[in-house]
Amino acid sequence: MIITALVTPYDEKGKIDYKKVDELLSFQEINGVDGVVLFGSTGEGMLLSMYEKYRILLICKKHKKLKMIINVGSNNTMETRKNIKRFSFFKPYAFLVVTPYYLLPNEEGIIKHYQCLEEYSDFPMIIYNVPSRTSIDLSLETIKKISKFKNIIGIKEASKNRYKLRSLSKLNSNDFMVFLGNDEMFVREDNEIDNIISTLSNVIPNAFISKDIDKINKYLEMTSLGGNPQMIKEIMCQKGMIRRDMRLPLIRLSEEKIYRVKKMMEEIK
Repeated sequence: MIITALVTPYDEKGKIDYKKVDELLSFQEINGVDGVVLFGSTGEGMLLSMYEKYRILLICKKHKKLKMIINVGSNNTMETRKNIKRFSFFKPYAFLVVTPYYLLPNEEGIIKHYQCLEEYSDFPMIIYNVPSRTSIDLSLETIKKISKFKNIIGIKEASKNRYKLRSLSKLNSNDFMVFLGNDEMFVREDNEIDNIISTLSNVIPNAFISKDIDKINKYLEMTSLGGNPQMIKEIMCQKGMIRRDMRLPLIRLSEEKIYRVKKMMEEIK
């Protein structure tokens, strides 16, 4: 399953460009991806108001071929429950729920966090393990325990640990889907996981669907120049898809890096 972590486009005044949102969703739908994640780190979800999120969700609902996955996670269990209640109206395919960052709960606390949420939700949930952003790395044993909860249907695993990914691939099934959370892991020769929640599929969805490893690798070379969503927005900007702007505290790439991306893009063409 190919899922795109959708970016959030802005206009020249820093407001969300809802027309562009619709265009980006149409692009994903036409190119045949399975769905989109809304309001993740790629989509600058923590920088959007509730009103803005509602408007984006209303647009997304029109694109019926796309599975809608809504990021509702926070480090506050009760606040995450409120988000689940707020967004259940849109009847998502699933909610994406990141591990509770900053507070550094122990294993029992993390398990109870997800148990409390999955029992509360009327819709399936995908857990999100991203150690680089949360300082928490779910162990295999913890993931196995959480995977047994009725409403937990999968995990987005952003670890680069090959052993862990090989072990997780054995859990991958119709009842519990394992999604890669890093584009570079998708192209590794030893990768056994086909599901991915991708950033680069904002630009090259067909490459992920057809597993065009050479093309993906060419774009991956650029991503080392900056973070996310800075890099994907710059690439999309140079392709004429959106503006490169972001909201503070995020800022665009330096002029020197913008020039380097431009030269690399010219080589790809």
